[in-house]
Amino acid sequence: AYTGWEVGGRKLDVTSIFTIYAGERTTCQRVWVSGPAGSDTLATGIVNHDSTSVMWDPIGGWLWTTGRQSRTGDSLMMDYQIQRMACARVPTRFGEFRLCLYANNQDDKEHLALVMGKVRGRSNVLVRVHSECFTGEVLGSLRCDCGEQLEQAMQRIAEAGQGVIVYLRQEGRGIGLLSKLRAYNLQDLGYDTVDANVMLGHGIDERDYTPAGLILQELGVQSVRLMTNNPTKLEALPALGVPVSERVPLQPTVNVQNQIYLNTKAHRMRHLIDLPILNAARPNGNRPNGNGRSNGKH
Repeated sequence: AYTGWEVGGRKLDVTSIFTIYAGERTTCQRVWVSGPAGSDTLATGIVNHDSTSVMWDPIGGWLWTTGRQSRTGDSLMMDYQIQRMACARVPTRFGEFRLCLYANNQDDKEHLALVMGKVRGRSNVLVRVHSECFTGEVLGSLRCDCGEQLEQAMQRIAEAGQGVIVYLRQEGRGIGLLSKLRAYNLQDLGYDTVDANVMLGHGIDERDYTPAGLILQELGVQSVRLMTNNPTKLEALPALGVPVSERVPLQPTVNVQNQIYLNTKAHRMRHLIDLPILNAARPNGNRPNGNGRSNGKH
């Protein structure tokens, strides 16, 4: 917990902290602090992993809370830089897109933007921030809804004639393919996707949406209609300088292979999805109980 929040040198009493997302570089938190009259006020802040934290002051902008300097919100991302390396025309069964590849100065991940139509200077652009999923998108795995979400997003953008899919190279909610496969093995033993990540020494969700915000800004998108079921993305993009004007739901197709995974996302990760009840069974014969775990595994 961070207790040293201050504005203009005045220390504030933190009453509660809720983490919006925890990325590789930064953690975005929503913080309730006690105001001058004792009333609670809401602040949203970024906490850098070097233990330097900043918070949002509606009047003064982004402020360091452990340090003596103050910055504007835009300077938060100055050390994370992206560069568009190339774009090319990509005809698909959904229509013709431009695929742009971005390098960055933090790692060797090549994030992408799939763009249709004119988006520069436009508001309310239909956007999907999508994380790489080899198993779902390439192999058509039924364990998740990732491939289906990507196709839905491409279809809806094609119907609208305009939009962007930001494709982040953050396999397995940021843990990588190797750990993802190991997590699958734990899930087959009865642990859900959240517990499996934690058992492997990872966070529940290690994705960093900073590159998504930078790519959308580089494309000149003014605001987005975000295709997502994940409230973390709805909170992260505005914190990164990209206003979200509307959430566009992506309803998954539920089957016996992905029901427990989707149930876990809904009940343990706040995802906004409606799920039917199916008679799902684990591959090893264990049946899940009501909390998303199979009987006998806790």
